[in-house]
Amino acid sequence: MSESDELVPITSQEHSQRCKVLFLQRRREFKALNAGEELSTYAEEKKIDYKKLLDLWPTVFTHYAERFPENVLSATNHSLIISNVASHDKRLYSQDAETGAGMSFVHLLVIPRGDKGEQRGSCIEQWLIPNSHSHYSLQHRLSLDGSWIITEMQSHSRDFWSQPDSVDIIIQAVSKAHEIFVRKENLQLSAAAANSDTEALKAFQENLRKAEQSRKKLTERLRTVELNLDDFFFGFHCMPNASVGYLHMHVILTPRKFRKHITHRNDWKTIPADVVIEVIDEEKRRDSGHDG
Repeated sequence: MSESDELVPITSQEHSQRCKVLFLQRRREFKALNAGEELSTYAEEKKIDYKKLLDLWPTVFTHYAERFPENVLSATNHSLIISNVASHDKRLYSQDAETGAGMSFVHLLVIPRGDKGEQRGSCIEQWLIPNSHSHYSLQHRLSLDGSWIITEMQSHSRDFWSQPDSVDIIIQAVSKAHEIFVRKENLQLSAAAANSDTEALKAFQENLRKAEQSRKKLTERLRTVELNLDDFFFGFHCMPNASVGYLHMHVILTPRKFRKHITHRNDWKTIPADVVIEVIDEEKRRDSGHDG
């Protein structure tokens, strides 16, 4: 499966089936590398703390609560719900950069946290998100039940949405991300316009006008339309098709009106969380001899 495949709704059974094939393929490919075993062996030989070794590959999500507390929307002892820095409207992106846009008007991220005494490597089964430089993907000696953290992240997201102030928090986060993105793009395009490249700036300003109208309508709709937990999709991007080498779950509001001007170019690789749990649990049963 790839971006060129026929697009199907991310909530469909066909999408889940395609993604299961993709996830199994990625796990097989990464296991063949033996990267986790090689890294832990290296740590032993050099007498390096394995947990500290993982910190040699920091990502934007590393120690996130300490570095970006203003972007944390909700927290438990195990996970953080954080705002997405992308704008929800693909019209503000060039065609080449469209994959950086959000996948819904409401597109949040959930990451495991490492600032409450937990070891990042202990929270997830070794081969969940294949990436040789990824936190939550290499630790096999300290690994616990491979799917529990995903279940916790899902539960956290549902609990957050059930809170009376969640809609206001989400709207504020969406607006902030959009405004920061617009400010950055305006600066870059204004600089280009100073060198006589004015067409790009004009086009962006026209698309911005449309995007602002859309954002106001979607904001009002989010406040007034009755939504339920089934309207949210939880999914993962699996290496090498993930943008950040750190376990993070995408939370996407799926009703069509909230996905009208978003990018669909990442749909094909967004693996449903339930599929990830299913694959991990199937492998555990098979490895323990209790399959079937």
